[in-house]
Amino acid sequence: MIRLSPKFVVLLCSSIPFAFTPGCFTVKAPTSSHDPWEPPAKSVAARDTAPMKVNAEKPLALGELLDLAYENNPSLRENWQNARSAEFLTRQAQAQYYPQADGSLSASFNQTDANMTEGNMKDTLLTPKAALTWLLLDLGGRAATIEKANFSTLAANYLFNKAFLDVRLAVEQAYYGLYSAQASVTAAEISLENSRTNLDAAEKKFEAGLVTHLEVLQAQANQDEAIYSLDSAHGDVQDALAALAKAVGVSADTPLPIVAPDETPVTMNTNDIGALIAEALAQRPDIAAQRAGVSAREAAVRAARSDLWPTLNAGASAQANRHNYSETGSTLNDNDYTAIAYLALQWNFFDGFQRLNKRRAAEADLEAERAKLSAVEINASSEVWTRYYGLQTALKKQQSAQALLASSEASYQLALEAYNAGLKSLLDLLQAQNTLAGARYKLIGARKDLLLARAGLLNALGVLFSDDRNAL
Repeated sequence: MIRLSPKFVVLLCSSIPFAFTPGCFTVKAPTSSHDPWEPPAKSVAARDTAPMKVNAEKPLALGELLDLAYENNPSLRENWQNARSAEFLTRQAQAQYYPQADGSLSASFNQTDANMTEGNMKDTLLTPKAALTWLLLDLGGRAATIEKANFSTLAANYLFNKAFLDVRLAVEQAYYGLYSAQASVTAAEISLENSRTNLDAAEKKFEAGLVTHLEVLQAQANQDEAIYSLDSAHGDVQDALAALAKAVGVSADTPLPIVAPDETPVTMNTNDIGALIAEALAQRPDIAAQRAGVSAREAAVRAARSDLWPTLNAGASAQANRHNYSETGSTLNDNDYTAIAYLALQWNFFDGFQRLNKRRAAEADLEAERAKLSAVEINASSEVWTRYYGLQTALKKQQSAQALLASSEASYQLALEAYNAGLKSLLDLLQAQNTLAGARYKLIGARKDLLLARAGLLNALGVLFSDDRNAL
């Protein structure tokens, strides 16, 4: 055996051909607690995982944004790979029904110095070996293991569908958020135009000597506040664009112009909350995944119980030893062969209660999984209840906001006319304008809340691909 001194190993690792060998490359901890860690010059380069970019040649509707998200959002790819991994684990479990074969080949060379005039003796040995084993009977252990893997795959597939629901809701929330932010910019621009009208009216009355300079300053302050609100609204649009890009799964600097949501009125045609809860419990993928998890735990219990019983195995093996003896001037070949076939009944009837406690642990895990299923179903019913009445509230708030906007517009116009006629003060006019601006924002918020409430209820019901489902 060749032994390398530590000094030689250090020299070997520091040489150029071996500098990148995994066994020689060592990542060191930071040198102190108060200085940042500096990556070494030869560290592994980061992989290119930058988000994708898309070229939107025209404004995108919600359905087009969803198509982009289904293609680009990384959470869908992650859940897809998880489902594929679960499928391969099922196939791995199914391999227990097949016989297992393995082989080996060893070679050795032996030389003996006999200190004789006839020379040395050499022995070359070549040993091929093959073995075959097959589990014939295990009282349900393999079947239960495969069933557990199948239910785990089923759960992973349902979670993949749950990821679709989550991505859809995230895109809808970001889309309606961007729409609301853009509408707020429009409302802020209208408010700014109103404030300029007020300022013009105040300046004209000041020039005519009808009011003091104080009213001009108050109108100017009102205009400055409107400019501030407009700048803030523009900033909210940029935040909303970043949120939409994140939900779609593209880079934040990707332009994503949008089409305004359909103005079709949102309605609710059912008052049967119990039917909606039953619908959610029947079709939500997260609940179905949890039920599959309970079935997988039940299969795990059956597998653990089968471990308590004997197994029947069949096997066969073959081995050959090929010797080649040689001395000076002579050679001798000597071969032998061995073949074995057997049936074996194996029962480990006592292991310190290890398998018994394994079964008890599996039964406890099953009960925990059933309790988790109950909690998921209760949470689902609560979520449907909350979002159902949230949608009802949003419908009423939108109606109230529309009425408030109509009355505020009429009030502002009358206040402006009365101010120009000298019948109202500037404070009355500014109060009417502020009420009108607030009404615009309330209507925008109410419309956003209504669209989000509908999307949230559809998500709580577990409805996939519901582009045309406006009525509930």
